[in-house]
Amino acid sequence: MKIKPAAGTLDLRAAASAELGRRESLKTDLTEAPCPPGPLKHSQVLKLRKKAIGGDKKALAKLREHDLLPTEPAFAGYVLKRYADMLSGTRNEYVRAVTLNGYETMRMQLEGPNPTAIERLLVERIVVCHAAVYTAERAEAIFSDGVQKQIDRLHHRYLSAFKALAQFRRIDLPAIQVNIAEKQINIG
Repeated sequence: MKIKPAAGTLDLRAAASAELGRRESLKTDLTEAPCPPGPLKHSQVLKLRKKAIGGDKKALAKLREHDLLPTEPAFAGYVLKRYADMLSGTRNEYVRAVTLNGYETMRMQLEGPNPTAIERLLVERIVVCHAAVYTAERAEAIFSDGVQKQIDRLHHRYLSAFKALAQFRRIDLPAIQVNIAEKQINIG
C-alpha cells in the first residue's frame, strides 16, 4: 500500500528523484557540448567526458592532453533550464520550450551584433537574474507566502546586472574626434 505524504510536507522520494533528474541533465549538458576537431572521434570524446564527470582522472588527463574540454561551462544554460522546468512544471514541454526560447531571444537582443566576451557574460547574468525574478514572482502569485524579501533581493541583483552592462558599454566606447571646417569636435 502506497502512503501519500500529508499536505504541506515534503515528499522525500519525489525530491530525491527530481534532484537525480537535475544531476543527469547537467551531465548531459556537459557531455553534449560541441567537440572540436581532433584526433579522437566524437563518440570517443563523449565517452571520455562521461568518465571524467564520474571522477576518472585518466579520462580527464586525456581530455586535457588533446585540448578537448568544453571552452565554456554550461552553467548558465543549466540554470536557465532549471528555471524553465520550475515555470513549466516537469511535464509541459511546450511551455518549457517557449520559456527557453524567450530567454534566448532576450539574450540575443541584449548582446547585439558583435558582443565582446565580457558583454556575453554580463548579458548571461541579466538573463539568469530575469529568470530568477520571474520565477519568484510566479511563486508569490501562486503561494502568496512571504517571498517579497526574496523578490526584492533578486530584483536588486537584476538591476545591478543591467547597471554593470551599461557601465561596461559606456567605458568600452572609443572617443571620436571630428574635424568640420577646421573646428574640432570631440564626441564621446
